[in-house]
Amino acid sequence: MVETNIAVKHDPRAEQVARAVHEALNPVQTILFGSRARGDYRWYSDIDIFVITGSETEPDYRNYAKSVAEQARQQLLPEADRADVICSTLEKFLSDRPLKNNLANHVARDGVAIMPPDEIGYSNDYGEAAIDWNNVRTRAKDAVDNADAIQNNVDVDRIAEKVLGHIAQQALEHGYKALLGANGHEYPVSWQGHNLDGLASLVRERLSLAADFPIPGQEYGYLSEFAGGAVYADDLPLLNRQAIHRDIPAAVERLMQLIAETSGYDPATDPETTA
Repeated sequence: MVETNIAVKHDPRAEQVARAVHEALNPVQTILFGSRARGDYRWYSDIDIFVITGSETEPDYRNYAKSVAEQARQQLLPEADRADVICSTLEKFLSDRPLKNNLANHVARDGVAIMPPDEIGYSNDYGEAAIDWNNVRTRAKDAVDNADAIQNNVDVDRIAEKVLGHIAQQALEHGYKALLGANGHEYPVSWQGHNLDGLASLVRERLSLAADFPIPGQEYGYLSEFAGGAVYADDLPLLNRQAIHRDIPAAVERLMQLIAETSGYDPATDPETTA
């Protein structure tokens, strides 16, 4: 069966949206996941729905799934920002399920399944979660690409402040997550996963770094306010543009070095990361 731990405090209206999608599509399984499944959602949080199918789906199928979810959101949970639908084949879901920090792992572990798991018939003997190296490579590349954009591809003095803050936040978030993932550690998802102070503290704790060890970029925790829905707040902090131009690329470079030093995987020599 699909291994899911049904959240005690999940959002029942979000579950109804997921159920509407399941009844319209009749897939193998539909799972509400994300903050509205775990119970740590905010009033405006997205509704995240994972649809498992027996075979590959066409764009028309996925578009229809999203339209059904959006219509149900408007009727049942209009205060939610949006309803997102991700489709996956059963084969890929079961392949990705054992990989730490992979979306399928989070969905199966924290999600609310619409079909009773004991009626689905999947094996839940996944063993210990393994490192998802594709996820690590993607995070590392995203960190480097965002840092490179700050250093070489944008006019730091003229770019919109929200855009610069978001790019800088993303560079550090992906860098921290790549470092944690490469060492076999999980990191938080949803809005908690944007919290740079929390991620930096997790790096220190999980990698057993000394209290005085400088976590690259740790002084830029306030950039968390430029992530996700928080970026639309009216009171965003002012940015020191030249300091960001200088410090964020250097912090990401150091994070990539730490990945190599602590895990043995060197993003600098990986053609998929440096392409």
